[in-house]
Amino acid sequence: LLQDKSKSTPATKTASKAQATQVAAEFSPRRWSSELAVLAQTSPTNVDAVKNALLDEVHLLAAAPLSNADLQNARNFALGRWATNREASHDRAFEAATATLVQTFPDTDWAAQIAAVTPADIQHVAQKYLQSYAVVLILPQQ
Repeated sequence: LLQDKSKSTPATKTASKAQATQVAAEFSPRRWSSELAVLAQTSPTNVDAVKNALLDEVHLLAAAPLSNADLQNARNFALGRWATNREASHDRAFEAATATLVQTFPDTDWAAQIAAVTPADIQHVAQKYLQSYAVVLILPQQ
């Protein structure tokens, strides 16, 4: 969701104006406490604008349901990433181990579970889990 540049939200317009050269998000599942890391690369002069645009985007997930088009883009991305992340043997082993943790089996259940996600589901999860965050800025020495 955060990587889709075609969304016409104020935060995306701000991020575009902020000139982030790279934006990425990574979710690390853990048994008791998972983490979502959102990273952006930009010039020192654009740090505040990019940081604020990313935080605005996260807050928008909690404030309003996603459009159906945005949700479909996210589904397509998740399914494509799932397919490509399973190309190596160690990735398939990790998926098999994770299946017991999340109580689903990717080869048979994953596509159906992604298709079942609704905009209200995304909004509920954002409201519940994306309220606390830490901002870390790593800047080059000058």
